[in-house]
Amino acid sequence: MAQNFDEIPEKDVISWNSMITGYSRTGNIDHAYSLFQKMHERNTASWNAIIGGYVNC
Repeated sequence: MAQNFDEIPEKDVISWNSMITGYSRTGNIDHAYSLFQKMHERNTASWNAIIGGYVNC
């Protein structure tokens, strides 16, 4: 059974980065940025995901 991202109790930086990358690759940069803003912890991959999303859009 698939879970909604919002229903995952303990999200780590990898799960956040995966969602941001996925939304960015499908052209939904607004949703990607919204998730990026909600992140409590960011790393280089987080920044690369959001910057890459903006570059591609």
